[in-house]
Amino acid sequence: GGAWTMITDSASNNTSSFQFNTGITSAYKTYVFVISNIDSGHGSTNAFMYVGGTSNTYGNIYWTSDYQYISTMDNSNSGNYSPLTSNSNTRFFLGDSWGSGMGIVWLSDPANANTKKLVNWSCSHVDNSGYVRRSFSAGRWNGDNSAIDRVKFEIGTSTTGRITMYGI
Repeated sequence: GGAWTMITDSASNNTSSFQFNTGITSAYKTYVFVISNIDSGHGSTNAFMYVGGTSNTYGNIYWTSDYQYISTMDNSNSGNYSPLTSNSNTRFFLGDSWGSGMGIVWLSDPANANTKKLVNWSCSHVDNSGYVRRSFSAGRWNGDNSAIDRVKFEIGTSTTGRITMYGI
């Protein structure tokens, strides 16, 4: 155990979202999404992540409520740390003013229908002023205990880059 197995990847093609609608099953306890050189083309868009699955309460969609997270963000211009928290948001917040960047997202035990699913992420990117921004975050989808079987990232209209999904 512990080996990283590439499941699939999604290359940018002037798209506003990267969707992983298949491949998240009970085969792995942890799924990792590696964000590589995503360029939104303008550096003024925010980056988000949604999870979804089949839920009796929330439907068979990407869920748009009950995201809970805490983020610590800073940038090279000020060096100040800015905490961002939410107990019930419409999605996970990966970063603001995204120009070009990278990151890694960990999703824990998404197929387990007996627990809330934890998510951790770390992202760094360059904003429209040329400053480096980074975020370290943790969260969970706080709806019911339904299995998560899909993930979607929205990072502006990305002109380059890819997101690769691995199972561990």
